[in-house]
Amino acid sequence: MSVTFNAIGIARFATSLIIVLATHGEVIAQDQKAGFFSVVNAVNLPTSTLVSVDGKPLRPDGLKPGKVTGGLGFATGAHRVDATNSNCKPSSVSLELSPSASPILISYMVETKTQAGEVVRELRLFPAQNAAATTTKSFFALYAGQTPSRTVSFNGHAFTLQPLQKISLGTASSVSVVENGQPVGNFAADTAGNYLVVLFDKGSGLGAVMADDIIFKRAGVR
Repeated sequence: MSVTFNAIGIARFATSLIIVLATHGEVIAQDQKAGFFSVVNAVNLPTSTLVSVDGKPLRPDGLKPGKVTGGLGFATGAHRVDATNSNCKPSSVSLELSPSASPILISYMVETKTQAGEVVRELRLFPAQNAAATTTKSFFALYAGQTPSRTVSFNGHAFTLQPLQKISLGTASSVSVVENGQPVGNFAADTAGNYLVVLFDKGSGLGAVMADDIIFKRAGVR
């Protein structure tokens, strides 16, 4: 797929790119390409999660529960991403960025017990890769949690979700999410692109947020 840009459109995109990159303190040569990703905080805790890239926090106060960032631009190549929250074991991942991909990095938490019965909380980072961009509004869903399976309805159709397994919901202008007869969330697509509904444990129930394909929406091409 290719898209033709006029001079004004290219200038606006270039300006936006410079602003995003400057926000994270990176100095990138004009001829050096950038890669984009976004972060979803799906940690089932009331406290904020501190996410750092190459040792620098995205926000000094962290990301609040259920928070989804916008597009984060960094130089192409590998970057170390770390996540910390309260008394959880921290998590880190090496994230490979390129101009042709826009992963959605999901931070979530799992709980285990020691032989003595002590609860251990551990953060995890999972990079969800986007499907190839289309000219339609395409929805996907992914459950970031530790329940072996959850039955969730999207627009009246029931799906069985397993942790970190992305499913396609097809094309739609909006998606309504329901579990056990209880509404979880409603999400609408404003333009064509790939939209990922991230479901996560929220108290004793289920929470949901939506993240979209940063590259496709920002540049119109992948």
